[in-house]
Amino acid sequence: MQTIVLKLERDNDLKFALLIATGSYIGLRISDLLQLRWNQVLNQDYFTIIEKKTKKTRKITINPELQIILNRLFVQLQANENDLMFVNRFGDKPFSIQYVNS
Repeated sequence: MQTIVLKLERDNDLKFALLIATGSYIGLRISDLLQLRWNQVLNQDYFTIIEKKTKKTRKITINPELQIILNRLFVQLQANENDLMFVNRFGDKPFSIQYVNS
């Protein structure tokens, strides 16, 4: 998985590198991943989320290796801390699930 993330970074496909790294380390459904904001995960040991499908509250610990990847990609993407992590090319809405699947 780390090899895939590094290759995507090298090919400048940063958003999908971020999606694969975050999805692999955190293990949330795609509908929950797409709602994450940078300020929830940057420089945090954990975050709490209410799952969209089950409506359950989950406390998710952030792996130190993921934290390194997140910090690196945050700088490369030149994102704002209040932004959604996975925004479309216009920068106003999250990726659609159909876009990620394709």
